[in-house]
Amino acid sequence: MYCREDLRKLKRITLLWDYIRAVTEQNQGLLMGESREMLFAD
Repeated sequence: MYCREDLRKLKRITLLWDYIRAVTEQNQGLLMGESREMLFAD
């Protein structure tokens, strides 16, 4: 992902990136074609 340096420090951007990272890590099996189940972060 790409974001301008000045925007990267905004709390809403940090929270969104953290959520996307968590969901991606939780769904590694789905993304790699090893699973058919989508998981969502809390």
